[in-house]
Amino acid sequence: MPPPTSASTGSSAPSPPGRCSYFVFRAPSKPADDPNIAEARRLVATWADKLDRQTTPTGVYVRWPNDTLPEADPWGRELAVEYSQGGVAEHVTVRSLGPDGVARTPDDVVAVRHAVNLKGIGEGVKKNAEETRKNVAKGAVKGIVEGAKEAVGKGK
Repeated sequence: MPPPTSASTGSSAPSPPGRCSYFVFRAPSKPADDPNIAEARRLVATWADKLDRQTTPTGVYVRWPNDTLPEADPWGRELAVEYSQGGVAEHVTVRSLGPDGVARTPDDVVAVRHAVNLKGIGEGVKKNAEETRKNVAKGAVKGIVEGAKEAVGKGK
């Protein structure tokens, strides 16, 4: 596969806190002012934004049930959706196969969104908070008992 001849990144809208998004466009084999390319950009960005808003409270994407979306690109092909994880990040990618209809070629139109996934972290914080609460309670009781012993010892 030949390398893309140009690439640009930008965001279609500001990202909410804890999220990052970007739009990737690789140079098409047709001129950039092609209305089909512009429409494909709009479609993939719209779907990426829509899917990016569908997360659980811990930041895990609610998965679309299929690997294609119910809307076609300007060339009549279904839009593809992919999900992936890396570290504490979730990624959703929406792809139009572009004019050539072949995936992962320079004319694809792609939008990627990211969310911070706190799935494992949230449980750890909750567990540690509970343990800390118990230890503080034990310490308070121990301190009261020791204080009472001292008071009783001085009163003799």
